Amino acid sequence: MSKVLYIIGHQVLPYIGGASKASVNLFQIINKTADQVEVICPIESVDHYKKLGVKVFGIKRRNFFSKVFETLLCISRDRFSNCWIRSNFDILSFSHIFLDGALLGRMSKKLKGINPSLKIMQFHHNDEILYYKDEFVPFPLSLLNKKIILNNQGIGWRTCDVNLTFTKNDLDHLNERYGEYTGEVFGYFESVASHISHFSPRQNRKKTLIITGNLSMQKGYVGVIDFIRDYWPSVDKDRYQLVIAGKNPTPSLSNEIAKHPQVQLIPNPKCMKEIIEQCDIYLNPNTLGSGIKVRNFDGLRLGLPTLCHSGNEYGFEELPKNCFYVYHSVDSFLKGLSELNFNKSYNFNLYQSLYSLEAGFIKLNQIIQK
Repeated sequence: MSKVLYIIGHQVLPYIGGASKASVNLFQIINKTADQVEVICPIESVDHYKKLGVKVFGIKRRNFFSKVFETLLCISRDRFSNCWIRSNFDILSFSHIFLDGALLGRMSKKLKGINPSLKIMQFHHNDEILYYKDEFVPFPLSLLNKKIILNNQGIGWRTCDVNLTFTKNDLDHLNERYGEYTGEVFGYFESVASHISHFSPRQNRKKTLIITGNLSMQKGYVGVIDFIRDYWPSVDKDRYQLVIAGKNPTPSLSNEIAKHPQVQLIPNPKCMKEIIEQCDIYLNPNTLGSGIKVRNFDGLRLGLPTLCHSGNEYGFEELPKNCFYVYHSVDSFLKGLSELNFNKSYNFNLYQSLYSLEAGFIKLNQIIQK
């Protein structure tokens, strides 16, 4: 790619949500692949891109009346204006335009209207209809939200030259919802350390399972409570113990944990990495949401084998079972627990080979050259 216009609809650093992390990594891949990149982003993220040495334009928040008007017309939920882009950029000078975010899809149709030969690629973090099923959407926005998504993600899916997803599961859902156009699985990639710390295993100690996440959100705590109630009673407490660490655990979760002396709760840890490094198995018991579950990387990037509840494995299918085991019942969970490989170097090397930024550079070049 010679010259790229990268448009991102959500804020990135210092915000540390899953979408922000994914976009920071994605931009590194695009920036390395292209000869020149210009960025349009929310004004709150301008400093992040300036530090990377690229030309960046920040978009201010809409005023109240504009926001209400455009929402009622089901145009958008973001602050971007195609008229602004048309008047401030020489669209013909770009070889590619990259839309980061499913709800920017309507821009593809507008930009194609300016120049039908534009090569437009859109990254879909989720099937937004499924994503918002598990999210609280305030009334009356909830009445309009589905139509807003269809007017944005759907239009983008049908008009972009290439639609990219994290997982095949999302690709299948979007193909079914909007039709089979030009979707392709891109995958998830991140900056990978060159090595991991090695700890000498303590003899005759219990293996420690760890769960991490935002324990104040439904997606973060529902699966944890279900695991403690339905799975943990069947685990051999002489061999295993459980640590749960995360942000602002709800009273319902804290009360459930208090019933089990072999389960330790660490609320709002200062350094999650130091806690995970001392554990043996990463556990993702979540049952809600769509898209790739980046929490799975919390363990993998430190060499921990992972036990993952079914529905959260999408994007990790290439990992062998002794590194990443998917369970769906108590019996399958116990079977996975017995088959894991605790060699941290083995697990880390698998993770590095599949999910590093370098693997992402290769993948994007393959897509562009098709």
